[in-house]
Amino acid sequence: MLCTEIARFLFLSEKGAEFLIAIKGSRRKAFQLIRHRLTYGNRVPFQASASERGHGRESTWTLRAMEAPEWIKEIWPGSALIIAMRSVGKREGRPIEQTRYYVTSLRTTATALLQHVRGRWSIENSWHWVTGTQLREDAHRYRERNAGCRCWQGYAPWRSTC
Repeated sequence: MLCTEIARFLFLSEKGAEFLIAIKGSRRKAFQLIRHRLTYGNRVPFQASASERGHGRESTWTLRAMEAPEWIKEIWPGSALIIAMRSVGKREGRPIEQTRYYVTSLRTTATALLQHVRGRWSIENSWHWVTGTQLREDAHRYRERNAGCRCWQGYAPWRSTC
């Protein structure tokens, strides 16, 4: 799988395409190392913040980014920066705090990176809202048919477009 992933990023890099990928807990080692570097690193050269109030919530986003270390560039060719995006605020009166981590090929300002990451969130959130509420994907029973196999989960985009 890793070879396929490297080939994919080499292809993107050769074509001049940019990428912004989320690093989730399922990639345990990369997730922990990126989190450690951006949390405890003395020098984090790229930083930006933005606040927003409305729709029953108030949020402050803080972006911290630094150049991707060599081992990241080996796994994801074309990588330029590693990013930590922290969101703190209140939603419907309840406090929220969340930090997400990303790898990107974009070489731009911290403010522009902040806008890109927030834009990614809005796209992802709107898609999950549509599939969950309008297409009732959460109510489907196909997930229980093969409890030991996650293969059906990969077909969610196909089911929702048919």
